Amino acid sequence: MTGKGNNGARRVAVLGNCVANRLSFLLTLHPAFAPVYELVPLPMIHNLRGNAGELDAAARTALRCDVVFSQPLFDFGPCNTDALRAACVRGRELFVFPTPNFEAYFPDVVFPGLPDNPRFAPPFDWHSSIVLSCRLRGINIFEVEKLYLNHLLFREKAARSGVERALESCAKRDTGVDLPLYPFIEKHYAETRLFYSWLHPGEELLNHMLNGMFRCLGLPVPAVPLAGTEYGFGFNRWPLPIRGHSVFRFAEQAHVLLAGKRCSIEDTAMAYYMFYDFHPEVPERYRQNFGSR
Repeated sequence: MTGKGNNGARRVAVLGNCVANRLSFLLTLHPAFAPVYELVPLPMIHNLRGNAGELDAAARTALRCDVVFSQPLFDFGPCNTDALRAACVRGRELFVFPTPNFEAYFPDVVFPGLPDNPRFAPPFDWHSSIVLSCRLRGINIFEVEKLYLNHLLFREKAARSGVERALESCAKRDTGVDLPLYPFIEKHYAETRLFYSWLHPGEELLNHMLNGMFRCLGLPVPAVPLAGTEYGFGFNRWPLPIRGHSVFRFAEQAHVLLAGKRCSIEDTAMAYYMFYDFHPEVPERYRQNFGSR
């Protein structure tokens, strides 16, 4: 038996990370959504990792809905995609969309991990291998920006190789999903910057994902895109130097946008340097895993 929402509306939930959270909100902006559907909010899945009780509660909530959209989940117990699919009873639908990413835009991004009980957090949840390498080599902070913008990672050969790997990875992530992203990314990645930062899609890709959800729900695709800049992820933008190659044909971004504030690469690197001064185990962990490059 499916549990109906207010006024008999069909219940809809979106399960996943911050992109899923944003998509769930954007669904409700469609003028035809509210008369037919009711959104059931779910917490972002990465905030539940390791908490069995909260994962159980999230899974129970999702399974009471008529329609569930979910990213592929593998390490979240009852919220795992296979578990949800097996538990879906007749009359309930599960649509899986891939976790969006295109690594070729951000070849320097790495995740060396946070220290235990950090005194404060770094500017972003991820780090730059270039900044880490500069810090390990004792490069003066005033030299980092020039080295960053002219790094080999942003040259023609590396960029083309990165695109090849990213497209291959994107195609693999589409395996077994209901709302693939590879065809759209493969067609548009060179002309349009589809991501602002690691795992954070720009408005064009966000709207593409949203429109796929509308089709699953039987709602018309709006003539005016709903995922405008005020609802997107544009407040955080990782730099994307393209002066060294012709692989991407959109405008270069040689700065960082952090919480909506424009920052130079030098200032951002300085914030990371300060974080590493307080938490030297992070660059040391990077050295052990990757070397200073």
